[in-house]
Amino acid sequence: ALYQRSMQTTKIKSNNNNNNNKHADNNE
Repeated sequence: ALYQRSMQTTKIKSNNNNNNNKHADNNE
């Protein structure tokens, strides 16, 4: 269960980074 939870948080963090990159591209 702990392993799955850590994988979920890692996936969420990468998704957040992708979203931030998209916003940065739009701002340029």
